[in-house]
Amino acid sequence: MRRPVTLLLLLLFVAAELYGLRVLPTPASGSTWERLVASPAVVVTVEGHPFLLGAQDLWELRRGSDGQWTALARPLTWIDVPEPSGAGFWRVAETPDGRPLASAGAPVFPAPHGSWVLWVDGGTRALYVSQGRTVVLQRVTPVVAVETVRWNPTGTEALVAATGPEGRGVYRWAPGTGLVWTGPAAAAPVASLDTGTPGSVVAVQVDGTVLAPGTGMNGVRLDAAWVGPGGAVLGVRSGKLVRWTGERWATIPVPGLPTAPPRFEAGTGRAAYVTRTGGRSVLVVLDGTHAATVDCPGSDAVVAGWVGSAPVVAVLDGPNAGTYRMRTATHGAGGGVATLPVGSL
Repeated sequence: MRRPVTLLLLLLFVAAELYGLRVLPTPASGSTWERLVASPAVVVTVEGHPFLLGAQDLWELRRGSDGQWTALARPLTWIDVPEPSGAGFWRVAETPDGRPLASAGAPVFPAPHGSWVLWVDGGTRALYVSQGRTVVLQRVTPVVAVETVRWNPTGTEALVAATGPEGRGVYRWAPGTGLVWTGPAAAAPVASLDTGTPGSVVAVQVDGTVLAPGTGMNGVRLDAAWVGPGGAVLGVRSGKLVRWTGERWATIPVPGLPTAPPRFEAGTGRAAYVTRTGGRSVLVVLDGTHAATVDCPGSDAVVAGWVGSAPVVAVLDGPNAGTYRMRTATHGAGGGVATLPVGSL
């Protein structure tokens, strides 16, 4: 069965209820936002360089000497790769040289650097690997029922939450060593994970249980939680946004909770998400236990990623449809950014 290419499938972090909301006035020139392209797109990184991927278009982002970003159109191809189970197709966006970027079908996980790609079959949830331009899939055994995958920043190994010889939990996969159990064990599917310090794994189950052996947060159950770079955990407990500081859960005062999972900046672990408050769509930028807020350039907005240490949002519909980068990520700076104080539980 062919899976259609749609913005909701392409932007996997979009919640369906975001559609049909009020459209705000067009952002004025000199505002907090600079529009990169006139279509909704998601940020993808290829060998350390940012690109914008839309439903039918691809743009390479380049920064000028004046600090402004320019989007240059690049060729984009969509291909159908049959799933070995016969359940359907991976509908994959790829560059002219055959590098997969994202999938609108079953999950595809290209390494951020290098040519390795991990594929999860939509029918069996089995894991496959390919390398280079040709899509020649090899089964990664004996892991089954893959839940999520997270590459390390260098693309040399990936964390795989799945069921294998040691049971359900987290395994490491690398080209030279194959699949190795690393833990922690999980009692429910893993929704989010990353590498903590020193080299340990931090994961969150779909029921909000934090799995982080050797830390004070291991076994804590939150209403929702997400793992960022370095194993930092951001979550919701009793209607409050909280973050683990290394010794305790600290409350972060924010105008509203995420309507879709936050997006983390790879290098710093800063996070951004969109919420609704006072009939407006608001971007919340988190740096540790500090929050800054700014009105989004349109109401139907989601976080599309990070570019140049600043969050990027995609406005999905209406006259303001497009992809925008925040001009500054400095907390308390001008352009409508407001800093909120931190509290604690």
